Amino acid sequence: MAKLKAASLAPKQQKVETLTIRMSPKIKYGLELLSRKQHRNLTSVAEWALDRVLNDRNEGLWMSEGEEVFHLLDKVWDPLEPDRFVKLALNYPSLLTYEEELLWKVLCENGFFWKGSQDKKGYYVWECNKDTINIDEVREHWETLKNVISGQLEAKALPSLEPWQEQGPPLDAGYDYEEDR
Repeated sequence: MAKLKAASLAPKQQKVETLTIRMSPKIKYGLELLSRKQHRNLTSVAEWALDRVLNDRNEGLWMSEGEEVFHLLDKVWDPLEPDRFVKLALNYPSLLTYEEELLWKVLCENGFFWKGSQDKKGYYVWECNKDTINIDEVREHWETLKNVISGQLEAKALPSLEPWQEQGPPLDAGYDYEEDR
């Protein structure tokens, strides 16, 4: 079932993406000369050159944590945008853009997207980490999340917890939360 949901998120999945860049005439001419030398088209030479930079051990996306050395793309790449975003936010929040920081803040402050539990007072509490993210809900509401951040929708368009979960139990509810655990 999750695979069907994931597949439905990207019905127009493409094998390639389009990138428009501005560069100096000298650099463009250099790429044209390189494409002639390698008998390739300009696009494939530009992709090859970018791939070399990304994989360069000094300037590229190679990183280390302790003794482990790895390529950042291997850690965060996912064909689905919501999954890719969550992996980046959880593992490398310093690489988020401003808009992504806002999106992460909205996600972390909304318990609907996280697995949590009730505290002694009946409030729903959660932590933002890889073990508690409800990625299926993030995928399902991804476009809404992005539209809230861009200002196209109001925050009330986002799903939320039940009011009693956000505010704690009503004093006269007579509900025993420990029984449900």
